[in-house]
Amino acid sequence: MRNKNKNAILIFIAAAAIIAAAALVFKNIEKIEQSKAVLGIVSHHDITVLKQRDFFAELKKQNKRISTFIIFGTNHFETKRQIVFAEKSALSQKYFANLLNILPTSFEDFSKIKEDHSIAEPAAILREYFPKAEILPILFPYNLKESEIDVLAEICQKIINNNKDVFLLGSLDFAHYLPLTQAQENTNLIKNIILQKGNEKELKLNNGFVDSAAILSLILKISKINELNPEIFYQGSSVDFGYSPNNVTTYLFVNYKK
Repeated sequence: MRNKNKNAILIFIAAAAIIAAAALVFKNIEKIEQSKAVLGIVSHHDITVLKQRDFFAELKKQNKRISTFIIFGTNHFETKRQIVFAEKSALSQKYFANLLNILPTSFEDFSKIKEDHSIAEPAAILREYFPKAEILPILFPYNLKESEIDVLAEICQKIINNNKDVFLLGSLDFAHYLPLTQAQENTNLIKNIILQKGNEKELKLNNGFVDSAAILSLILKISKINELNPEIFYQGSSVDFGYSPNNVTTYLFVNYKK
């Protein structure tokens, strides 16, 4: 009788241990599944097309539910310090209706906005992996006031928290027209700030660092207030693709997970 009781106790303890272990495994799996990319940075330089494909292929694995991409693009045709939205866009009204009356904004025909390669390049590539996704393109001036960035970041925070199927994408190239050593030094400074290891006050935002200070500042702010976890997907330069080390453009592809 004692042996039977002892065996029963041992079986009970073993079963409890198995149940506890299984619960821990499921909890970790749930945590992994919940940690999905909600914000990212890619290049719009056409020579990085293969890296862009790798980025969106990986994103598709992480989050197949994405049905809308909001692309923050560098306005290469900038004539005024304005944020440019597509005309008659339901998505603009859905996500940024309040913004339209607060910040300096203007409207262009969707086809006109898509002519800027900061929108056209990533939009074409992401379509290969998310063919049914809607795209909201927004063109940014080089710079915005900090108070304007704060307003945008607050709106983006609500988008992230309330929409699990929306991905915010910054279309950026980094150092421009610099010798390789200087370009890499500038880009490493930005990378450390992105990874929350550097001092943002050290950042001198100009074309030697990034082609839109407004977009980079917005992404850094979104990441901070949402407590996102940044991961560098790819860091490189035009030299990687056979171009001169004397006139370099650099790239950072980044995923931010929540």
